[in-house]
Amino acid sequence: MKKHTIATVEELKAALAAFGPDALFRGQVRHFGTDDAPKMNTSFSRNGCIPPLMLRWSHYSGFILAALLGRDHREISTEFTQAVLQHYGWRSFYLDASSNPAVSAWFASHAFSGSRSIELCEDCFEDPVFLVKLMAKYAYEEGTGFLYVLSKEAMAKRRLGLIDLSSIELPDCRPRFHAQAAWLVGPLYEDLPVDCILATIQGPRSIFRALAQESGIVETVHLFPNTDEDPVLELLTSMPWQKMRLPNEKKKDLKFFQQAFEFPEYHDSFRKHNPPHIAYYEGAPAPAEKVAPDVLVFDVPEIVVYGFADPIAERFPRVAEIVQGEGRHFVFEIDSLVRRPGRLSTEYLKGVAISKCDNGLFSVADFAVDHPGRQMAGCGINMGWHYRIEDDGRWVREVTPDDCPCENNSIHQHHLSMLTILEDRLGDDPASVVRRPPPA
Repeated sequence: MKKHTIATVEELKAALAAFGPDALFRGQVRHFGTDDAPKMNTSFSRNGCIPPLMLRWSHYSGFILAALLGRDHREISTEFTQAVLQHYGWRSFYLDASSNPAVSAWFASHAFSGSRSIELCEDCFEDPVFLVKLMAKYAYEEGTGFLYVLSKEAMAKRRLGLIDLSSIELPDCRPRFHAQAAWLVGPLYEDLPVDCILATIQGPRSIFRALAQESGIVETVHLFPNTDEDPVLELLTSMPWQKMRLPNEKKKDLKFFQQAFEFPEYHDSFRKHNPPHIAYYEGAPAPAEKVAPDVLVFDVPEIVVYGFADPIAERFPRVAEIVQGEGRHFVFEIDSLVRRPGRLSTEYLKGVAISKCDNGLFSVADFAVDHPGRQMAGCGINMGWHYRIEDDGRWVREVTPDDCPCENNSIHQHHLSMLTILEDRLGDDPASVVRRPPPA
């Protein structure tokens, strides 16, 4: 591993010129480890994993990427979604790098800081809401910066995964991972092996800043595009907000909300009056008066919707026992709102529904609610696909004229995933699935 201490931009350029296309770059304002053994590891290694948030992030990111890339949700791996979301503030088992040394030079000269802010604004009905956000920034500070040159060849020999996020084709936009010419190393469960580091370059941060500025990287927006340019960020910021539990009961009349998963925001997103498609969920079931008498409702945990089963089952004997009993419609509802990516409307997924149909068929569909602003205005069962339960217990699809015409296989595969997880819950923890008493 080579070591360079530079004092001018020319010396920095000369040091970088020694490396060809095999090189990736990583910039930091602090050096960890020793001079001979730099220490680089992932955010999961440093901070650990929070499983409920992991499920939410993975769910949303998978459907977002499938929608943007025009692919089936099942083609988007958990590892790939983690890799993308690494650039939006999610913890992962990946180490980020760039194929552009100017990008890494910017990170070697600008320090991250974040603080929570509270914004008072209004929903679409002009009801007041307090929004808690994590506002973040990168700011230049005098000091020593560090730029590391990593070897693709050495990482490949060690069978460390390499993902070129900049190669993901999203035309007519500039997502964050394109702006940063992003590559990710991993999954990485330990420190990056030292033999994968070709060189360390250190020097005044002003030198690294000058190299970045020569490439047009001057402000945060150059590496962190706003929602007008970044469709991934736009979809993430449109997700529903959830009411926060306050330890001080005296403030229970004040409505504080945070997003279902928190990520740092680098741009002012304040809106005094918010549109109807931005929901502020206070934690409530679908309105009882909107539920027909022949609908049986079961409260189920979030994992039923946010998880994704692999493989998806063909048989659901415990679910079948329920839906073959009394009632015509069976709703399995979570205590959360979930937006289907690409639908900037007031409709939110809140569970899965199974309905008895003619000729012994069962329809499996979204259970959805209408939730403009803070108000849950209604609920209903969307169109679904139809299945027949065979004598051997398999649920076999039968195409009918009443099938949902959306042509989105991901959504309907997700229904079967929800049934797979629900079946497991009914077996492993039946108390987690509770039938709700009918309205008085």
